[in-house]
Amino acid sequence: MQEFLDERISYLDIMKLNEACCEAHKKDLVTLPTLDEIVHYDGWARKWVHEQVNSGAFSKKTVVAMAS
Repeated sequence: MQEFLDERISYLDIMKLNEACCEAHKKDLVTLPTLDEIVHYDGWARKWVHEQVNSGAFSKKTVVAMAS
């Protein structure tokens, strides 16, 4: 979400990044996480998203509406 607020990704990229992050995390899935694990994976997800945006995998795209 911070990447969107900083205008580094588009609104529609939020869901794409969320889905991609969940896919990347599947192998480490913990079905009954402790609070420490929740905090750990929250940090992991934020770092992962930041790295994806910095790599250019997701970048803000300008959409131009055509006048009718």
